[in-house]
Amino acid sequence: MKPRVAVLRYGVGNIYSVKAGLERAGASVSVVYTLEGLGEVDGVVLPGVGSYAAATRSLDAERSRLLRLAGRGVPILGICLGMQLLFEASEEGGGRGLGVLPGVARRLRAEKLPHIGWSRVRPVRDSLLLRGVEPDTYFYFVHSFAFLDVDRPWVTSVASYCDSVFAATVEKHPFYGAQFHPEKSGAQGLAVLRNFVSMLRGDER
Repeated sequence: MKPRVAVLRYGVGNIYSVKAGLERAGASVSVVYTLEGLGEVDGVVLPGVGSYAAATRSLDAERSRLLRLAGRGVPILGICLGMQLLFEASEEGGGRGLGVLPGVARRLRAEKLPHIGWSRVRPVRDSLLLRGVEPDTYFYFVHSFAFLDVDRPWVTSVASYCDSVFAATVEKHPFYGAQFHPEKSGAQGLAVLRNFVSMLRGDER
């Protein structure tokens, strides 16, 4: 049976490319506006393109439901802005994140923002999301903010742009995050989504 994944639509774009990527990775995917009354799911994805403030306002109504699912061990994957929502706050301002990871997403130290394009991702710890992916593989990024305290034990890979080194993936079960867009990163991005879906099946943890 395919793992059941809910992609939470909370007012940001890029929803259906995420859905298509997860389906190619082997999941059964529903795009939902709320987790209320959803029934059993094996995983939840927080996609992300857009304003942190708008996302936190929309997410506030789902905060308790997300945390209850996580409390039952249901994995939550945040992508780009969705990863930043795992932290306490962002320098972009305008609301609070889920706070399941300590710290703040900060503005990249660069003259030209946003950072748009392909950058190498370097594993720094064992990473479930990057299992089987070659070190220094390129992934596609679109962002101006990121988590810069890369020495934290749940930062599993890093990338850089201009004067900033930032977390590319974070993993602290049941919370996972990718600052890049796996759904826009070709075969290597599909490998990341397959790793997540494989974990939902219980193949690896």
